[in-house]
Amino acid sequence: MTFLASTPENFELATSYLSLEEADELIKAQRDGSQWLSLENDEDKQVLLMQASFSVDGIFSYQFLPTIENQLLKFPRNGLKTIPNSVKLATALLGVRFTVEYNSESNIKSEKIGQLQWTLGGVSNTNTKQIEDIDVLTLLRPLQMRTKILL
Repeated sequence: MTFLASTPENFELATSYLSLEEADELIKAQRDGSQWLSLENDEDKQVLLMQASFSVDGIFSYQFLPTIENQLLKFPRNGLKTIPNSVKLATALLGVRFTVEYNSESNIKSEKIGQLQWTLGGVSNTNTKQIEDIDVLTLLRPLQMRTKILL
């Protein structure tokens, strides 16, 4: 899959919520951000950003419909053409998490948030660990679809 950062002009084909430049800027301030910034290969960062973007998509069912029915990523939504800042920041936080795992294992491995699990780099790890930072969930929860019970 080819890396394409979301912009208002190309969001329907985008494979990442962040460009490398946006990710670098957001990640500079994050704990463990230095590990992301020390990655020498832009292609590694692109893979991590794509996986983080698709992981954001799988965490919740979100409010409203995608702007275009067949867009690759779940955002933007509701007729908008831009990505919410909370989605961008959640993507950056997951990118940092994946980088830490990548650097500590010399391979990208499985991760899990709640019931969602993914494997990167073709390496599967049966001992997946829960992402301890609730920041990602906190950022995305307001966008989560609400269900109403009708009586």
